[in-house]
Amino acid sequence: MEGVAFESTGTLVGSFYLRPNFLCLGAHMANAGYLVAESCRRRGIGSRPCQHSLRAARRLAFRAMQLTWW
Repeated sequence: MEGVAFESTGTLVGSFYLRPNFLCLGAHMANAGYLVAESCRRRGIGSRPCQHSLRAARRLAFRAMQLTWW
């Protein structure tokens, strides 16, 4: 699963991904990565994709989650 965030002007300001951390033995653990443009940080833009991916991970039956921020 992947997603992007745009400003009202259409400028891309962030993105995220959600996938299994490892295949087979680690497939129960989700790995999520988030990216927010440096000029847009500290405005709450990263919190929406994070909340969305946490809900999606529960829905997809992941039992744990590892997060990566850039």
